[in-house]
Amino acid sequence: MDQPKFNSRKTKRQSPSTALNMAYEDDSDWSDSEDGQQQTSVLLGIPDGEIKDPKDLRDPNVSRLGGKPTFIPGVSRPPVSSSLCKVCNSPCEVLLHIWCPFENSPMDRVLYVFGCANSGCQKRPGSIRAFRQLRYNDKYATKLEKRKERAQREKEKEAKAVAASGLNTNTPSNPFSMAGDSVVGPTNLFGTGFGAAEEEEDLASGGSEDEYEYEDEDEPEVDALADKLTQATITEPSVASTQNEWSAHPFYPPYYLNTVFEYISPPKPSPSQKPASAGTAGGETWDLEQYERASDEDPVFQRFAQRVGEEGTQCIRYELKGTPLAFHTDDVYKKLFPLAPITPGTQVPVTGPQPVSKPTYDPTAVPLCGHCGGKRVFECQLMPNMLNLLKRPLPKTKRSATEAEEARKKLVAAVLGGQGGVGMEWGTCMVFACEQDCCDGREAWREEEVWVQWDR
Repeated sequence: MDQPKFNSRKTKRQSPSTALNMAYEDDSDWSDSEDGQQQTSVLLGIPDGEIKDPKDLRDPNVSRLGGKPTFIPGVSRPPVSSSLCKVCNSPCEVLLHIWCPFENSPMDRVLYVFGCANSGCQKRPGSIRAFRQLRYNDKYATKLEKRKERAQREKEKEAKAVAASGLNTNTPSNPFSMAGDSVVGPTNLFGTGFGAAEEEEDLASGGSEDEYEYEDEDEPEVDALADKLTQATITEPSVASTQNEWSAHPFYPPYYLNTVFEYISPPKPSPSQKPASAGTAGGETWDLEQYERASDEDPVFQRFAQRVGEEGTQCIRYELKGTPLAFHTDDVYKKLFPLAPITPGTQVPVTGPQPVSKPTYDPTAVPLCGHCGGKRVFECQLMPNMLNLLKRPLPKTKRSATEAEEARKKLVAAVLGGQGGVGMEWGTCMVFACEQDCCDGREAWREEEVWVQWDR
C-alpha cells in the first residue's frame, strides 16, 4: 500500500477514509507490510518543516502545528473568548489546526486545539481546549447528491440485470470484491490528495475529471480576491475588533503536517520462546520486556513508549472512532479503561489464581455532546514530541552572556516554583468530538471534550 503523502498546498476536498471510521479496541487492528511490520488503523501527523508561504499561512485547508488562528472564510468569526485559558483567563496558543471533514459530509470542517503554557495552569482543567468549525459547502453537497444519484442508478441497473439473468439475488456478497458500493480508497485526512480510488470511482461512474475536480477553475481569481481582502481595511467595528484581537494572540512558529500510516513491529516472542542463552546476549537482550520485569515502571506507560518509539517524530495520532493510546495509569486511564467484568458463566476456582480482568476501552465514559446530546467519539490525540517543536520565539534583543544567563536562571527558578514560568507539562491530550458533527444551520463553532494525561 502506498504511503499517504501530505500536500501542503490547496488540493481537492478530502475526508477521512471509511476505514478510519471503524472502532478498534486492541492491537489486532493491523495488516502486514512487505518488510514484516504491521500497519495499524492510525494515521500519524509528522512535522514537515516551518510554514513560510503567506498563502499557506492563511489557508484553512493547510493543516499545521502552531501558528496563528486561521478560520474558514465566509462564516462568522469565532469569539476570542474561545481561546482563553479557563484558569488564568489569558489567550492560549494554537497547538493544532487540522482540516478534517467527515466522510460523505457536505460540511467543511477544521479542528482546533488551544493550550496554555503558563506553569501555574498546568495539571488544571480548562488549560487545554478544543473546537471544531463547520461551514456548509454548497458545491461539494451538490457533488455528493450527484454521487448518490449515480450510485442509486447503478444499483437499480444491476438489480434489473440480475433479475433478467435469473440469478439468485440473495447470494452473499464478497467482502473482498472491488465492486461493492462502499469501496472508497484511503484518503489523506489532513487535506492531501491520496484519495485516488474515490476519484476513479467517480470517473468510472460516467463523470468527467473536470466535473469532479473540487478546485475551482477560477482559483487564481479567488486567490487574488483573498489577497485584496487580506490587505483591505475592515470598516465593520465588531469584525475589525475581533480580527485585531485574534491577530494579537501569542503564537508558536507554524509547521506543516505530513501524514503517514502507522507501522509497528510484530509482537516479540514470549520469554518461554526465547533461547536459553538470551539472558547473556549483551546489549541486544536489554529490550523493553526485560526492562519492564526488572523495574517498577507503569506497564501502561511502557506500552505507550514502545508504541510511540516506532515513530518518535509523531505529533498527532488520528483514528476517528478509534481507541486512544493511554500515556500512563492515572484517573483518566481508569475512567477510559475500566476493568472488564468477568463474563457470566465463567468458572472461578475456589483456590489458586483468580481470573484477571482486562482493562477495556469504554467510550461511554466521555460526556455526551453538550449541543445535540449525541455520543462523543475519540478523534485524535496530541503527542509529546509536539512539546519539542512548539516553543515561544525568543525576543530578538542583544544581551550579554551574563544577562542571558541571569534570565535563564530566573526562568528556571520560576518554573520550579510554579510562579509565572512557561512550558506545557502534558503527556498526551485526547480529543473527543460529536459523532454526528452536529450543526444547527450552515455554520457552527462547537467546543469539544479534551482529556489530558499530565506528565508526573
